[in-house]
Amino acid sequence: MRVLCLCSEGANRSRVCANYLSSLGYETRYRGAREGARNPLKDGDIKWADVIICTRPKHARMLMERFEVRKPIIILDISDVPKEIRESLSEENVRLVEEKILLPQIKKQISQWLPLEEYVKKWKEK
Repeated sequence: MRVLCLCSEGANRSRVCANYLSSLGYETRYRGAREGARNPLKDGDIKWADVIICTRPKHARMLMERFEVRKPIIILDISDVPKEIRESLSEENVRLVEEKILLPQIKKQISQWLPLEEYVKKWKEK
């Protein structure tokens, strides 16, 4: 199952989410939904994905405004570490914040959708 994870820039939340799902055996990509993102979302990413996970409701809105999407979309509500704080941290501390703050939020919120195959199957049956 191919999973596309989205956040604003395609650098933090979506990467942590994609890495977690990859550890569960999913094939993943992560991208930024915002126009001008560091790791920008492209039409090919949407075509590639079986399911799209947005880390905030606003990312789903950005996605739908920019692309025609006929795929199941899961919307989480994962807050990012503010840019000012993130920029003041060492790389080691950034990873620690991701491990201790972002990852637990992602695991908790995504758990209701796992296994993703069942959700996608139900979505297709609608």
